[in-house]
Amino acid sequence: MAPLIAPSARVADILRTHLADTTARGFLAKSEQSVENLKRLQAQIVQSEKLVSLGQLAAGAAHQSTTRSQRSSVFRPAGRRSHGSGESSRHRLKIRDQARRTKIWWAIS
Repeated sequence: MAPLIAPSARVADILRTHLADTTARGFLAKSEQSVENLKRLQAQIVQSEKLVSLGQLAAGAAHQSTTRSQRSSVFRPAGRRSHGSGESSRHRLKIRDQARRTKIWWAIS
């Protein structure tokens, strides 16, 4: 009685091709998943850098505001203190301009 399936070079080639295709599909799926993970991580890094820069801007503005108000109250004679001075207006304009630049930078990136 003859075997039902005779091993031949053709069958071996088909099996090798199928195994190679299966392996290649596995590598492709893993590569695509890795690319998606990298894109997600990159987006997270960009978002965290934006938050860091916003925090630095806010800290700088708060520091300048505190420093200027302390300096103006220390160095200005008591009779000449005013809340609507030109210096505070310039300071408010500077903060506004910095905030606008930050919005523009966020829109670009």
